[in-house]
Amino acid sequence: MLSQTETLSSVTYIMRCNQVIEKLLVFDTVFNEYTQTCRNIVLGRCLVNENLHSLKKYFQKNLVNLRHFVELIESINPPSYFTETNQRLKEAFRGYAESVEKMLSIIETENDSLILEKLQEIRQIQKDYCHQINEALADVVKLG
Repeated sequence: MLSQTETLSSVTYIMRCNQVIEKLLVFDTVFNEYTQTCRNIVLGRCLVNENLHSLKKYFQKNLVNLRHFVELIESINPPSYFTETNQRLKEAFRGYAESVEKMLSIIETENDSLILEKLQEIRQIQKDYCHQINEALADVVKLG
């Protein structure tokens, strides 16, 4: 892992951004699937062994992975002309991670009738963060 003070070259930074895109797609797919599974559980369209308690454990496990990923993004030190774009990228990823934390807290605290509505609201927020991330990454390509 790079130290906080080591500045990446433009090529290395762009390659890292490509890796970020791939990882974001994986995380977003996972959390979308969790939302769908939660919906199925609440509506009673699930397997016998599917329940909110077990889903919560999977959420927690992947939230730990997401937090670690956000920490790695935070540690990236881009070339100076990518600084503003990189800051936007970091802020959007922080927001995305916070929205996943909210999803988990909803599963833990809300009654079934409110879970679906609140999860859908948060999924929309996550889509907005994904859009912000994609815009920042598109700017990396333009600047690169």
